Amino acid sequence: MRRRYRRASALDLVYLVLGFGLLVGGSLWLDRKGAVVTARIEGKHERVRVGVDPTGAWDRYYDVATAFRLPEGATAQARVSVPRERYDALHPGDSIAVRYLPELPFLARTADRTTASIAWEFARWVAEVPILVWVIGGIVGLWIAARIGAPVVLATGVAWTAAAFPLLFAPKAQAEPSGEPAMARVTNVTAITKSPSYDSGHRHSSWSRTSTYRRLAIPYQVIELALPRPGGRDTVLAVDAVDSGSVAGLAFGAVLPVRVDPLVPREAKLVGGTRYFVQRNRYHFLIPAVGCGVLGTLAGLGYRHRRRRVAANPSWTDITNHLT
Repeated sequence: MRRRYRRASALDLVYLVLGFGLLVGGSLWLDRKGAVVTARIEGKHERVRVGVDPTGAWDRYYDVATAFRLPEGATAQARVSVPRERYDALHPGDSIAVRYLPELPFLARTADRTTASIAWEFARWVAEVPILVWVIGGIVGLWIAARIGAPVVLATGVAWTAAAFPLLFAPKAQAEPSGEPAMARVTNVTAITKSPSYDSGHRHSSWSRTSTYRRLAIPYQVIELALPRPGGRDTVLAVDAVDSGSVAGLAFGAVLPVRVDPLVPREAKLVGGTRYFVQRNRYHFLIPAVGCGVLGTLAGLGYRHRRRRVAANPSWTDITNHLT
């Protein structure tokens, strides 16, 4: 029997708005009421979040665990995020300036970051995600076109749909593994067989439960690899993606041969793996993208028609507002 997933409710939207408000409010509170202290680096943690893109996607996060003394003499701990360059330069025992809330010491970040800088980082991240650029650009373009005329809406809808091909379905270059030979230890393997994926362990994710997910033409595996840095004082986390089953002996804890450029060790590639999934899966969202173009155009025409009806038959409230 096919499993049925509940649809997103208004309560889910309330939770989303409240959560976003708490994040922004807490960040602004930290800007205004935070105290700056010199903290000691206790540890480092580099992590990867694997996305659900049919052609492979992941985000990196660089965190450092800090410890610092409070005015009353107690010791507090907080984990803060730092850029990659700073993460590589820091080591346990080093010092770093941290801004924390005296009421909630675990709520902290580096002293040089503010809500404005975080918002700018988020905007830059959005600009680097093609599908978000395509969706936002299409919505804004159709809204403007709907206020001009129906032919402009049709032209904008066609242009929006056509723009999906260079933005979302353009061929991606896949270079063969190159660089110096080395050995790396597998720290995690994530198998991607469908997109979007459904994670039964995250009950709060209504979007995952309601999305239509389809099996990929070629499933693939995202592999996280620990490589020692020169000198052996630290390690870096490389990430590679290969067709499922194309690397023999791939398992957690396995030590496998890689090719690595010393200047960019996080771009290390497994030796022997194939990567046909990048090209074969790139049209996975073709039908939804075309459907968005069609539905967006129809929505623009409907909005245009409604505006004309309201202009031709103003209500008593509209007339009163105009007179006042």
